[in-house]
Amino acid sequence: MAEAMILMGQIEEMLLMTTTTAEVNKCASKSGEYHAVEEIGKGAFGTVFRARTKGGQEVAIKICKTDVGLMQVLVHGVRSSDLLQQALKEAQCLNELRHPYVLQLLDVYDFTSQRGGKGIALVTEYCARGNLQQYLEKYRPGEEKRFKWCHQLAEAMKYIHSKGITHRDIKPANILIDSDDDMKIGDVGVAKAAWDFGAGLKGIKNRDVTFGMYMDTKAGTPAYMAPEVMDQHYTKESDIFSLGLVFVMIVESPNELIPFAVYRGERKLLGQLLHDRPAARSCRPIDLLELEIRCATKSEVNLFNHMLEFSYHKRPTAAEVVEQIKEMNRARGIQLIMAAALLQAIAERESRPRKKIKCSC
Repeated sequence: MAEAMILMGQIEEMLLMTTTTAEVNKCASKSGEYHAVEEIGKGAFGTVFRARTKGGQEVAIKICKTDVGLMQVLVHGVRSSDLLQQALKEAQCLNELRHPYVLQLLDVYDFTSQRGGKGIALVTEYCARGNLQQYLEKYRPGEEKRFKWCHQLAEAMKYIHSKGITHRDIKPANILIDSDDDMKIGDVGVAKAAWDFGAGLKGIKNRDVTFGMYMDTKAGTPAYMAPEVMDQHYTKESDIFSLGLVFVMIVESPNELIPFAVYRGERKLLGQLLHDRPAARSCRPIDLLELEIRCATKSEVNLFNHMLEFSYHKRPTAAEVVEQIKEMNRARGIQLIMAAALLQAIAERESRPRKKIKCSC
């Protein structure tokens, strides 16, 4: 039995080998409609390629690894094709989403890989400046950019939730930056498809393997998950928790983009710590975080704490987050006007001719 399990693991590992550019062009080009140029990113659930259409338009293609758990599916006789079609239909519905800060899905189709497994290809607009994680690993955004990006992400989340959609995987790696330096939330609905695919493997041990692998970060931890997601409970408010952590990363730009928290010597991810240690919930979430808060204003810290509440019922809606950011921007605008007026007054004072002081000696 042990040997059989080892063999199954080896076969499954082979099925999950990284998709190559050559394989995309051979098996997932939609009869030559798309031509993959180069790999630009990868995750547990898929590999992303820069590609061109027949007409020369630059696009991105995400090849989703729905082969995850295929050996288990085959052994237990579950029809993976039905699950794939269900996930495909859900992805196609996302084609209707239109928002300046949501990555536009241009096309979606299924394909058969070289190994005989089924997969989904999602074609989206191409964002030349990469993702937010890549940016924050190299740069620290200025104050103007911080406010702009947080506002754009909140507006995008408000729109996504207004359409009855929960994202389920908000993290820096899933947020793209276009050529105009604007934010684009990507992978909308992809995590939901993965969740449903995994949940559909009824009777299979570890049937949530697809969801679990997709939600993991490159460090192997569900870094931006809300506490309730640890119990497989997901709501729109769970997205708000994840977005709050993204805001912290944008504003503070720490060296490590994984939100570790510490309580009485115990070090865990913030969501995991709040889930496992009820006593930690009496602390402000920001105070639990290992990273030092240096750049955030008092208003920003208050917003972060509100978004990172343990109880999802207490978190603000995306619409409320938008309004709070607008209010902060208005207050900030007044402060900037006052600061500018002060600087102008100082400059005028300095430019006045100075009276000569007569010495009475």
